[in-house]
Amino acid sequence: MRPRLPLVAGLMAAAVLAAAAAAAPVAADKRPPARWQTLPEVPPLPAADLEVDVAVEDSTVHVASFGHGPPVVLLHGGCGHGGQFGFQVPALAAAHQVIVIDARGQGRSGLPASGLSYHAMAEDVIAVLDALALPRAAVIGWSDGA
Repeated sequence: MRPRLPLVAGLMAAAVLAAAAAAAPVAADKRPPARWQTLPEVPPLPAADLEVDVAVEDSTVHVASFGHGPPVVLLHGGCGHGGQFGFQVPALAAAHQVIVIDARGQGRSGLPASGLSYHAMAEDVIAVLDALALPRAAVIGWSDGA
């Protein structure tokens, strides 16, 4: 039995309209995202009291220091940099010397030929404390910096 031409044409038209409707952009939800779905922009760090590159192996680790008082070292997570502490530095620098370190191979620090390891990153923090003549400090970090 041979289908009728109008029926075939009607089905084809319906398929084309359905495909066009599926491809059409959906109206964007006008509601702002929930607060937990967004992160605020991190403000830039304030002007540092001291910026120095500390020699480690065949490279350097970039360090910035802010404020005065008991020393606090801030260590960022993997693939990060010290500039991510834009909220914490001003709050802590009111009563502490805040030392922000760019970990080896990240931020403004170089990557020594020996590469990355947690032991080497810990040795870098000790090298920074030695260069700043600080016998001890509180340490705050997240992820690889913890």
